[in-house]
This record gives sequence, structure tokens and C-alpha cells, in this order.
Amino acid sequence: AIEVLEPINSKDFFTLFNLSTLYLKKKVETKRDYEKCKFYLNKCIELESDNDECYSNLAFLEQQQGNYKKAIEIYKMINKINPSYFVSIKIALLTPLLCYSNEEAEHIFKKSIQQITELIEIYNSAEEEEKSKINFQLSDIYINSYIHYSITEPNKSKYYNRLQSKLYRTIYPNMIYKADFSNRKKKDKNSIYKIGFVSNHFYNHSAGKLIIDLVLHMKKFSNIETVLISSFQKKDKMTQFFIDNASKILDFSNTVNYNCEYFDNVRKKVEQEELDVIIYTDLGADNWTYFLAHSRLSPIQMVYGWGHPVTSGINTIDYFILPECRLEEKNEWYSEKIIPIQPWFYDYTKWLDYTDDSKDIVLEKKWSNGATKYLCPQSPFKYTQQFFEIIDEILKQDEKAEIIFVKIKSVFIYDIVDKMIKKYVNYYNIKRIIFIEKMEHNILLQYMKEADVVLDTCNWVGGITSLEVLSTGTPIITMPTEQLASRLTYIIYQYCQDKFVKNLIVSNKYDYVNKAIIVAGLKRKLNFNLPDNINSLTNCTNKILDLCFEKN
Repeated sequence: AIEVLEPINSKDFFTLFNLSTLYLKKKVETKRDYEKCKFYLNKCIELESDNDECYSNLAFLEQQQGNYKKAIEIYKMINKINPSYFVSIKIALLTPLLCYSNEEAEHIFKKSIQQITELIEIYNSAEEEEKSKINFQLSDIYINSYIHYSITEPNKSKYYNRLQSKLYRTIYPNMIYKADFSNRKKKDKNSIYKIGFVSNHFYNHSAGKLIIDLVLHMKKFSNIETVLISSFQKKDKMTQFFIDNASKILDFSNTVNYNCEYFDNVRKKVEQEELDVIIYTDLGADNWTYFLAHSRLSPIQMVYGWGHPVTSGINTIDYFILPECRLEEKNEWYSEKIIPIQPWFYDYTKWLDYTDDSKDIVLEKKWSNGATKYLCPQSPFKYTQQFFEIIDEILKQDEKAEIIFVKIKSVFIYDIVDKMIKKYVNYYNIKRIIFIEKMEHNILLQYMKEADVVLDTCNWVGGITSLEVLSTGTPIITMPTEQLASRLTYIIYQYCQDKFVKNLIVSNKYDYVNKAIIVAGLKRKLNFNLPDNINSLTNCTNKILDLCFEKN
């Protein structure tokens, strides 16, 4: 459609607006696309200067590309033209995709807390007539998950998510809903128990990969029926596998209008299923599931902690399924009750037929001959000041070191990354940092295999990525802290039979640098075999069933 409309060179508002919308829908991934989309939106604004939707789309474009200051500037301008709570919410919650320094991270956290608190107070003091004019659309919701990448204290994550939930419950009271359980029949241990899985990631996505074994395992239980609940915004071969192995599917994808009437229908249909348990597999990573989680739709509601490893802060979520990692007693860091489980691990080799990878492996950029090969395959959202200080020390102390990072397609995120590198890494060592474009999964696996060592980011580490790295035998240096998000590689190491892994777990950045250089120099591959998942999956399923028995 873009190819058809662009040559027209129209001055018609609707043609220009449609072009800008098409760019936004295909997801802007290059500087050229960004400039084109911005050009068409600005042309629209010239023709209709009071059109809120054009300004909103322009703000979203800047937000999507990581230019958060410009996005806030536009949202504030919209609020002056036509004040609304949903714009105020975005101003309060919108923070950088990546914080330049520790000081900026702390400042951003405090400022966002202050703005959320003030907005709740403004709403509570408003007239009822003003409140009644608020119309909900799912697009109004912005969940700030990025802020947690730079939060190092779990109690801060809990405080932030509780406050964020309170903000939405206050301004959109329609989010609050309680199903009627009074007419349900009592069950015993011989009854059929219905377990719902709620996610928009039932496809070749890390959250889908983490939960697929549990859905498949529950199929073996004669007293369990599984129900997948999703708006299925993306489908692939793995989606079909989920569908084929669940007892029932509730597919809510057939709509373009995610308003209150739509969610009333979703809640009604979920309520009719009379589910005993609902498991949110990656709560906090998606607007749709976040809205639904504020409803009480089953007697027991829980979140799977590995899928999005931060407490939800939502008072309708009862339990947090926590992989055992020596945090089981830290109840004060979670808004839910903890269910400690022995973790199960995704084995990508079992699912190769479902991951749609190309077969040709060509590494366009590589380490130089004779270089010590370091790799960081993590998303740039996870980069921190401390991580680049570690990178600087590795490059200083290992003159043969070359470090490869994997890029994502974002216009502004690498402006911040570039500034961080220039600030924290010695000028003469920067040339030994190599960025490669995001690639097919099997090509990334080849990079993982060829690396001498992989470097975990500091505060939010790899989960699925770590499992895939270790499947190639390449060791990962990891530095667990009190945050669950920093302990995922550490958890995997607890089940690794190769005792060498004890050398890969570090406690501070000096230890990190020393171990990384030593391990890279050894060029030693790990003997890594995944443990059998059956006992872990059975244990988790039985714990969920035990909660059902207690409830009845």
C-alpha cells in the first residue's frame, strides 16, 4: 500500500495520514522510515493543526524510537490543546528506554513516582461530571516495564508496580471486575480442574517458549483441562502447537476496537468457563493481559515469574510462581504469595521445526583473527553504566579482546548507547566494540558457539538466551543480585553438572572483569546437559492442584 500511495505526492490529508499510519503499523525500523513517517505526520498537522490524532501518532512515533523527551514534549502540547487523563498518564509513566547513568535512573524513578502520585490526587479531587467523560481504549494504557531494567532494589519495583496499578484502577474503575463464584459446584480430588493460561505470546517468543512445556505436560493429567486465553496478535507454527495441545481456546483477536464493551465481552466469556486457576505467563509485558489481570475471573490467579521476572503489583494476583533461587523467603519484595518451584528449562533443539529459522548460516561480521572473542547477545534495554564500566576494564586489561553486541532496529536507542560508550569506555578501545544487526536465530546461535565467553548484562540478564548460549557450550559470566531478573543464568547454573560453572558466578564488577578475561583465555566449553523436566513440571502442576483442593 505504501508503494501505491507514495508516488501520488498528494496534498490530501487522508492520503498523507494513511501513509503515516501504514509506516507506524509496519513498525518503523530505519532512519529513512522514521523521517518519512514524521514528514507525513507534520504535513497532516499543517493541513489540520488541531487534529489530536496526528499529534498522538507523532508522539507515539518518537516514543517507539526511544526519543522519550520529544514524545513527552508533544504529549504535553496535546494536553494543552485538549486536556485528557490518558495523555497525562503517558506523561507520568513514560521514561527512557535506556538510562544513560545511575544518576539519571534514580532521577527518572523519583520523578515518575511523583508524577503518578500527583495524577492520582488530581483525579480524586475532580468533579464527578469530569470523571464520567473518560472513555477507555486499550491504546490508552502504557505499562512502564522499561524502568525495571535500571532498578536494582526489588522493593522499588514492587512500589512502582503497585502505584502504577493504583493509577489505572483509580482513573479506569472499569478495570475492576469480580466474577460470581457463588453458584459453582464444590469439587474434590476426583473432579476436573480447569486451568487457564493468559498471554499474547503463544508463538515463537521467549514467553511462549518458557510456558510451552507446562501446557504440554498438563495434557497428561486426566483431571486437568487447559484453556488458552489470548487476543492472538501474532500466530506461527508454535501457536498451532499450543492450540493443538490445549483443551480449549478463547480467541479474542477478531476486533479493532479494544474498548470497555470489548473487555466486558472478554470477561463474560472467561467467567463462563468457570476456571479454577488462571496463570498469567508474562504479566507486565502486554497491555491486553495487564487490563484483564485487574479482574477477579477465577478463585486462584497467579503469575509465572520467569516470563516477566518482576512482581505484578496487582491486588487480584494471588501467587507468584518463583523458580528456586534463594529468594523464596523474600516475601516483602512481592505483592503476591510465593510458590517456590524447581524450574524447568526450554530446550530449543526440541522445537527447531517450530522456530522458522533459515538454513543458510553466514556471519557477516566476525572477530579478527587472533582476537579473544567476547559476545553480549542481550537487548540494549538491559545496558547500564556498570556494564559499560566492566566492558571498559575488559578492553583495557585484555589487549586482544573484541566484543560483539547485537543491535535492535531503533532509531534513537543507539544514540544513547553511543553516548554511554563514549563516556564509559576509553576512546582508544572503542574500535574493538563491534555491533552486528539483529539476525535469524540460527545465525545468532553460531555467534554464541564461536565466542570464547558470553557477557551477561548486570541487572536484567538472559533467560531463554542463556539457555541457548549454554546449549552451544560457551560459558557465561553472570553477576546475580537481589533482583530475580538478574538471577536467571544463576538459576540455570544450579542444575549444570559441569562444576566449572562455579567460576562463572561473580559478586562484583572487579571479579567480573577478572573471571571474564581468565575464562575467555581458557577457551573452554562447558559440558552442559539440560536436566529432565518431567519432575519439575509434575511438581509445579501438583502444587497448583493442591491450591485448588485447599480452595474447595
